[in-house]
Amino acid sequence: MAQVFIGVPTYNRPDLVRQTVASILAQSFTDWQAVVSDNCSSPEAAESVREYVAGLNDPRISFHAQAVNEGEYGQAWLFLERSAGCELMAMLHDDDIITPDYLATAVAALAREPAADLYVSNFVTIDMESRRMEAETAERRHLLGRDGAQPGLFDVRDSHIMSGFTPISGTVFRRSAFIASGYVDPGKVGIYPFECDLFLRLADIGAKGWFDPAERLSFRAHFGSQQSTLKLMDNPHVVAPMLELFARRRYSGPIERRRRVLVSRFCRADAMIRLRQGDVAGARQQLWRAVRENPRSPQAWALGAAVLLWPRGLRERLPPVQYVRDLSDRPVSDRPVSHGPGGQRQGLDGAGA
Repeated sequence: MAQVFIGVPTYNRPDLVRQTVASILAQSFTDWQAVVSDNCSSPEAAESVREYVAGLNDPRISFHAQAVNEGEYGQAWLFLERSAGCELMAMLHDDDIITPDYLATAVAALAREPAADLYVSNFVTIDMESRRMEAETAERRHLLGRDGAQPGLFDVRDSHIMSGFTPISGTVFRRSAFIASGYVDPGKVGIYPFECDLFLRLADIGAKGWFDPAERLSFRAHFGSQQSTLKLMDNPHVVAPMLELFARRRYSGPIERRRRVLVSRFCRADAMIRLRQGDVAGARQQLWRAVRENPRSPQAWALGAAVLLWPRGLRERLPPVQYVRDLSDRPVSDRPVSHGPGGQRQGLDGAGA
């Protein structure tokens, strides 16, 4: 087996995934194996990618077609199975690119720092023509807490809960850390809350990461992505599982206060979904829960009073609930553009205090 396994989930992006694969093939570190896993794309797109991978004639890379689209959760379980025997493991989304020295740098950093369970570099945001986008890069780094970040070890729990510091795409993990953490909650499908689920489980075992400030990773911007089309904080298939992940955990100090703020936000979002569905009693219950979790939140108090005194009027002013069967029929890598590579960053940081 190779030292590094790379899983490339893809969905209806036969042209972009070629660039992703090309960046893997260009690595100076050669002891890797990769699987390009198609998540039920159109027959034409899937066959195009299959033929491309076969035409590479490189035994290190193979193609897999998922029988059922179970989103990022389904792809992740496939990658965990296929990576058995590899020391390190990464997922690289089908529109992202790594520099030729990326794997060599990651392997060296993790060999040098046995306390680190993962390696992540700094990134740039690029457009569809692979041109650097300065404003978007700066905004994305700011929202992920990268401003002033120093090279070296960081705490996965604190960095994830405070700002979602580490994206899933491109990050190189010790596979043993996934095994120790349980990886993700069993039985889930779709995209959300996969990334948050994975990092919270790593946080539960006290995982540490190694940050490299060099720009070795490129995230491609997609306007009209899930963030704008699914309106995450209006979507019950996002809000409910995110609320469950944070509500069942307990910390101490500033991280516990931050957790309670997040629980309060998700309770507010859940209350508004319930109100639009006609469940006024449920909306009131969730809003008072939001107040209890974060008594300093003026939004929670204001919404609680509005739902108590004026539920019908408030309901008429709300946008419709984003009814989605589940998120497994969405592109695995269709992440928010300017609010962090992990989709749930909008849920963590975009909903107000």
